Amino acid sequence: DHAIDPGAPQSGSSYEGTPSKFEPLPLTLKDALDAFASDAVIRGTFPDDMTSLYLELKNDEWARFCGHVTDWEREMYTDQLP
Repeated sequence: DHAIDPGAPQSGSSYEGTPSKFEPLPLTLKDALDAFASDAVIRGTFPDDMTSLYLELKNDEWARFCGHVTDWEREMYTDQLP
């Protein structure tokens, strides 16, 4: 609609090279929630009440996950017990 030139097509990975063109993606839900909370542009796409509720629910989900011992942890660490 605005006749904006998108530039040359991208080939290969945008994350390779030094320095990378982009910040790395969050590795955990907590990292993603922190990035969401600190980005006014992304937060601005939702009503304030919805953003607050989403962050509250997802932070609670993360806290419950952190309090849970996973099968991977059992398998990884029970062999190390005497």
